[in-house]
Parts: sequence; C-alpha cells; structure tokens
Amino acid sequence: MAQLAQWSEAELAALHGVGPKGIRILQAGLAKEKRHFRRD
Repeated sequence: MAQLAQWSEAELAALHGVGPKGIRILQAGLAKEKRHFRRD
C-alpha cells in the first residue's frame, strides 16, 4: 500500500485495464490503512 500511495489517480487510470471501478477498490484499500493517492 505504501508503494500504491506514491501514484496519483491519473497515473493509475492511464494504465491498461485500470478503470473507475479499480480506482475505487484501490482507494478503499488505501483508506483502510489511512493512506491516499498522491495529489498532483
């Protein structure tokens, strides 16, 4: 999760196969650990 928190939502969304649902799932996982995506 620490590595995931180094990415922004836009960077992840640009990856093939990562869509809005995937972003929401990842956000939920980060939130459980009191983390968030990097802000641009």
